[in-house]
Amino acid sequence: MAKTEMLTKDEVIKWQERINKSIEWREPEAKKWRRFINFARGKFYDTASDDDQIAVNLVHPHVRIIIPAIYSKNPDIVVIPRRKDSVNSARVMEQLLRYLIKELNLKGEMKLCLLDAILMGHAWMKVGYQTVFAPVDKKKQGVLQRVFADLNKMMTGAEEVEDSTYVQEPDERIVSERPWALRVSPFDVMVPAFSSSRFDLPWISHQYVRRLSDVKLNPNYHNNTDIKPSASAAEILKNRSALNYHSGISADGFDEYVTLHEVWDCT
Repeated sequence: MAKTEMLTKDEVIKWQERINKSIEWREPEAKKWRRFINFARGKFYDTASDDDQIAVNLVHPHVRIIIPAIYSKNPDIVVIPRRKDSVNSARVMEQLLRYLIKELNLKGEMKLCLLDAILMGHAWMKVGYQTVFAPVDKKKQGVLQRVFADLNKMMTGAEEVEDSTYVQEPDERIVSERPWALRVSPFDVMVPAFSSSRFDLPWISHQYVRRLSDVKLNPNYHNNTDIKPSASAAEILKNRSALNYHSGISADGFDEYVTLHEVWDCT
């Protein structure tokens, strides 16, 4: 959500009602999506019959033709320098961005989005930036602080400057950072009921399922020590195993799961 403070109980109930209303409003379309996915997998009938049931799968070859036609070439990046002395820097940046595209498996994620768009009429991709921090050695930190103090004294011409006035003293440093891009199943994205365009969405919710033990150990969550397994998690995992073609979670029957909603509110 746009705000990071803790939500009250009434606010949580309000968002639960909004999300449930969104799921109820979307359900007629979601039934069509499930049918289309089953058509692509060659499943045309709900139950077995004593009579012969012969059907020709036209959806699967259609998908196999359309995706390569749209995605005929891998994405590429060209960095154009603005100054003549930045040519080498532009070449380095160009190679770095090309490496990131390959490392992020952007080609595979885009193909899955194209499959969603063909079968369900729309697709979602979630992008972000991940940073990993590590504690800073206090002894080394003191040396760096004195170096920064000397540099500041040289630049400002001040004879005596207290370190705390211009030097921040972080107790952690960045050890790794990278962008990421992942396809999100349309079944896991909720928008306000009766929405007509992605440009006028006041909020959007991403539903995902995690193991209960992982949620309890996650330091980013609050009030998670007494959390209980979600009743809807088993049904969601069942639908994913039957319909979803890009899910890293399986209902193994041994672990307990929790259904979470990541809400981004623009209001």
